[in-house]
Amino acid sequence: MHTLARGKLLAALLLMFVLHQVAAEPASLPLTLTERLEACALAEDADPAGAIALADSVLADPGASLFERAQALGCRGWSHAQLGQRDLARQDVEALRGKVYQLELGEPRTVLLRRAGAILHLNQDRVGAVDLYMQAETEVAELGLEAGRLPLLINLGVLHGELREDERSLASFKQALELMERLDDWRLEAPVRFNMAETLSRQERWEESIVHRRRSIELIRERGMGGPAQEMTAEIGLASALVWLGRLDEAQPLLARHRDSPLLRQNPTIEAQWRHVESRRMLALDNPQAALELLAQVDRDTLNDAVLGAHLSVEATALERLGRHSESVAVLRRMIEHSERFLVQQNLERLVGLKAADDTGHHTQNARLGTIGCIFRGGR
Repeated sequence: MHTLARGKLLAALLLMFVLHQVAAEPASLPLTLTERLEACALAEDADPAGAIALADSVLADPGASLFERAQALGCRGWSHAQLGQRDLARQDVEALRGKVYQLELGEPRTVLLRRAGAILHLNQDRVGAVDLYMQAETEVAELGLEAGRLPLLINLGVLHGELREDERSLASFKQALELMERLDDWRLEAPVRFNMAETLSRQERWEESIVHRRRSIELIRERGMGGPAQEMTAEIGLASALVWLGRLDEAQPLLARHRDSPLLRQNPTIEAQWRHVESRRMLALDNPQAALELLAQVDRDTLNDAVLGAHLSVEATALERLGRHSESVAVLRRMIEHSERFLVQQNLERLVGLKAADDTGHHTQNARLGTIGCIFRGGR
């Protein structure tokens, strides 16, 4: 079945599931185990709470296999991390690890190791992700799974970007594209383009980033990869680049399209990104009060390092323009403290990554590639 058609079917089945959650026994649920797991994968970004309910139903089903239980833990852990429920996400990763190590060496096991690492990365535990990704890398090499290197290269690119090692980040993404061309396997092109755009944006190479952002949106729509939530995230990223270039009229409809979307309200991470970009647009329109009001509704405990720093920067600028200078200075101090903590953590993570590489006998390769990260889809 075509990916988009399959997605629509599973979305309908997910609705059926929600309507039948009062069922007393897992066997009476309207979805098979396979359908519930597929629907969970679709819902974990768009509706994390719904995904958790689906995962719970699989874990409670006595007919679920070891592999199906591991998949359910992966979906639930990712969803908890999306909701900022870090302790619950960490618990799911520990349970997932226990299941993974019971599986025989093979591709499904490497996929689940990457999945566990991606959850820890989303949960802002990069050091914990290092060990899992390096295990996955080792097993992929042992099995000779060249295609298995693709998501790992994307993982590397993402974390290099977060550590502000942008040239290494771009190098990893370019290696991934070259490997795709050699294998004639373009299934993960969308996350590569998406994340290349993120790295180029950090370098303020806005025009180049827009090319990759538009292409990633085309691919997401064509292939249904990541579903509506990922399309929304990609469009918010495109709007962000347009705002930085002063092309506010082009950015406005992209942001307005999602203003009242239920998906935005269901995912605090995506909502925080939307509010940040819209607040910058308000600043560009000389409306600092509106910018502050947008940011005031964000739960900062759910923000990752990069997004929190960006929010503080906009807040300080808005306060300054309103003449609230002492408040602006206080926010700037918080931003400096946050940046200093980030740099300390960044250096610690580099040391952990290099030591792990040395301990596993992969020093040359991993010192070059650095540590590891997650991607919006392929590394799960």
